[in-house]
Amino acid sequence: MGRHSLAIVGAELVLTERPRTSTARLAAKSASTGLGLGLLAAVFVTLVADTNLSGLAVMLWGLVYGVLVGALVGLFRGLVHNRPDAVFTDPLPSRYEVRCAAADASVARALLDQQTNLSTTTLTDAA
Repeated sequence: MGRHSLAIVGAELVLTERPRTSTARLAAKSASTGLGLGLLAAVFVTLVADTNLSGLAVMLWGLVYGVLVGALVGLFRGLVHNRPDAVFTDPLPSRYEVRCAAADASVARALLDQQTNLSTTTLTDAA
């Protein structure tokens, strides 16, 4: 039984509403990402460009600009994602099916039974 003859497919799809993330949390995450990108840009500017500022000053300005740009990007992203008329739904399966060729069904069944026995054994051992 090859890996291409086996498929795990979601069945009985159900629409579920995705939880909203607060705008402040998105802005904070983007600000931290901007901090890292600003630091990388500052290192690049320090190594390549000829400036009148010291390396520490360039790094500090890179961090400040990175945080500001990142926070603004996160703020606008949060405002777009959290608008009142937007409903974000995802189709999620309520169960999964294992599909394979008829010739490989006995092998797949044995593997599933073995996995079920291992998971129930692990659950009873943990209790």
